[in-house]
Amino acid sequence: ALAVGDEVADVAGEIVAAAVRSLPRAMAEYAPDGGWAEGPGYWNYATIYNVAMIAGLQSALGTDFGLASIPGFAETGSYAVHVASVTGRTFNYADGRDGVLRSPHLFWLAKRFGQPRWALLQRASASPHPLDLVWYDPALVQSTNLPPEPLDKYFRQVEAVTLRSSWPGGS
Repeated sequence: ALAVGDEVADVAGEIVAAAVRSLPRAMAEYAPDGGWAEGPGYWNYATIYNVAMIAGLQSALGTDFGLASIPGFAETGSYAVHVASVTGRTFNYADGRDGVLRSPHLFWLAKRFGQPRWALLQRASASPHPLDLVWYDPALVQSTNLPPEPLDKYFRQVEAVTLRSSWPGGS
């Protein structure tokens, strides 16, 4: 709809409006702190499409209609960082497995919410994604003096806790 909006404005407008109205219900799952009840794999699946939609709206229309402000969404990159182990494999709770996330949307989230540490997780991925080319920002992954992420994190709605003794690189 965004791609052909200038050619079929009425139909495209209806489709975009319907999508914008329906997304808050699904995105409510990020509240209150960015966690995802179905585990890291489904977080990855849901988040890449949410980011693509929000980035597309922003790019094509100059607004995201407030979708990026939905509670918990601004914190969701922290969820990915906390559920990934030092080997990159994820905490396998709920409907998940201990796979490695390919999360190019972490580049977008890091830039949008000013959290360079989130971009570092995707940069370290052994499985690059084509969307890395779209959302990668070298300034984010070259950031130094980043405040440390907390070692422990409790995702309240998800009822998942991660506990660490340190972060890779000592931060």
